[in-house]
Amino acid sequence: MKADFKIFGSLAAAAVFLHVTGIGCPLRWMTGIPCAGCGMSRAVLALLHGHVREAASMHPLVFLLPPAAAAWLLW
Repeated sequence: MKADFKIFGSLAAAAVFLHVTGIGCPLRWMTGIPCAGCGMSRAVLALLHGHVREAASMHPLVFLLPPAAAAWLLW
């Protein structure tokens, strides 16, 4: 149980640091190469607003998230 809080705290601290410094994606910041998840947040938001083409142009794998989330929630 304590380990879960340490992991969550570490991830939360890293997310806050990345947000405050404006780095965003650490891989892209360090190498200049976008990671596999770059654009996924914007694509999900576009999909939630019903902008399917825009979501697909931002990240084509966005359509795998709804079935994956449903499977995870129902597991």
